[in-house]
Amino acid sequence: MDERVQCAVADCLKPTAAIFCGQFYCRGHFIVTCYERLDFCADLLRTRNFSQQTSEEMRKFIAECTQQAAKLSETAKDLNHIERARLLDILFYASDIGRHMRRSPRKSLAIPVRLQCESPAREWQEDTCTRSLSRYGGMFECQHEVKPDDVLVVKHLDAGRSAPARFVWGWRARSGSFVVALEFTDCDNFWEFDWTESPADSVLSQPSSA
Repeated sequence: MDERVQCAVADCLKPTAAIFCGQFYCRGHFIVTCYERLDFCADLLRTRNFSQQTSEEMRKFIAECTQQAAKLSETAKDLNHIERARLLDILFYASDIGRHMRRSPRKSLAIPVRLQCESPAREWQEDTCTRSLSRYGGMFECQHEVKPDDVLVVKHLDAGRSAPARFVWGWRARSGSFVVALEFTDCDNFWEFDWTESPADSVLSQPSSA
């Protein structure tokens, strides 16, 4: 990113890190802007008060948001733990909206699970824990690389139940582990939580000011 280009937020002198909706942003303002626009999309989706054109615009926004957040996560060399967690949450939040067209709160919980890959010639299983989860899926960290076409099963080790899942997005972290978001394909509320709590109870539901 050309650091000579000024951030779109007035009076911000920080170097730009991402281009989003045709404007350049520093890293902090990119994160805040993503959350604000994702929340706006979530509110529209909750009321269902929007046109087909607006729906297409939201889908394009979700795609760009996901692309830019993933790129920044992979290329930025000086991310702190909070920034990295927020970028991961943006990816999870955006995929949740884009695939379900309605908002589900995200919970930051470590639940013991077993990930199983049942693809021919790629069978493996690994015990790990969730990093965050929603009504429709979860984000996990594992040692095996998960690929878009893999046939996957998630087993809840405490409850003993299993459900098929599919790849949403993933990448190799600097630690060498693989961070992956999975979506359940034929199971509603696999985690058996009450998802009607206020947004304040969900992880990173409100961005802090940059």
